[in-house]
Amino acid sequence: MPKPKRKDDEKQLFEEVSGKIKEGGLHRSLKVPKTYTFKLAELERLNKKTEGTTFKFKGKNIKMTRLVKQRLQLAVNMMK
Repeated sequence: MPKPKRKDDEKQLFEEVSGKIKEGGLHRSLKVPKTYTFKLAELERLNKKTEGTTFKFKGKNIKMTRLVKQRLQLAVNMMK
């Protein structure tokens, strides 16, 4: 997805993916509360993990699946 340039572009990007994603999906996948705020650096670090590997995030074991990878990539794109 291209990087949005203006607020209108951001709104349009969000509307494109809003029907395809679930609210709080990344929070559920990484087993953190919805009040947790992700940092771009930690999402990029997690996104480098390959599918099928297991990693620890905030003291909990998480398996990197294709869906988790997609959710991470979307979050990184929306934060940039």
